Amino acid sequence: MITSAEPDVTLLFSTPLIVDEIAVQPALRAVIEERWKRSLSRRVAGEGWSETSFETWGGEPATQLIQDALARVRSLTRTASGEVAASVHWRVKATAHLADPGEQLTFRMEPSAFWSGLYTVANGYAGALDPSAGGEFAVLDPRSPVPLMETAELRLRTRLGAQPRSYAEEAVLRPASGKLLLLPAWVRVDMRRFQGSARRLIVSLSFTPYRLG
Repeated sequence: MITSAEPDVTLLFSTPLIVDEIAVQPALRAVIEERWKRSLSRRVAGEGWSETSFETWGGEPATQLIQDALARVRSLTRTASGEVAASVHWRVKATAHLADPGEQLTFRMEPSAFWSGLYTVANGYAGALDPSAGGEFAVLDPRSPVPLMETAELRLRTRLGAQPRSYAEEAVLRPASGKLLLLPAWVRVDMRRFQGSARRLIVSLSFTPYRLG
């Protein structure tokens, strides 16, 4: 006979999703838009603009952003024995992205990285809350499609009680200006087509550990 109203639900193998805040520097937007104006990168209809090596050409605004993000990465990383990873150095690569309304962005995964990040310089919503503007980040479960292969019309319950929840193969986040999103580098993030009323600027980051000597 079952004696409890509802069983306990424990989620295994958690994947960290960190949302942090870094104040937007006006100079950061300016340096990206200036590079976009002078860029010779070929643009495809419906696709936004991206340029790698932002850590090199972005000047002081890029350096400051990377230092702030790296400080957070260091605080979130430990050795296998739980100690501070003081002997680990980090190689950071950054790409600047710009999308006008109606365009889409693609974020490239760095195979050797440990952490990846997305920093929203300007979300392009101009303060509007209309969900039809799109442009959300979709964080994809790396196990997919395995959880849906056996019986695609069923879902596992992951939370019971007054606010129940079932498994979803993606988590959807609405970008906010000044927000830094950090995830394990093996987690893929897509951006839905953006239909906002203003220009969107994103900086994607990858953090690869290495040791000297």
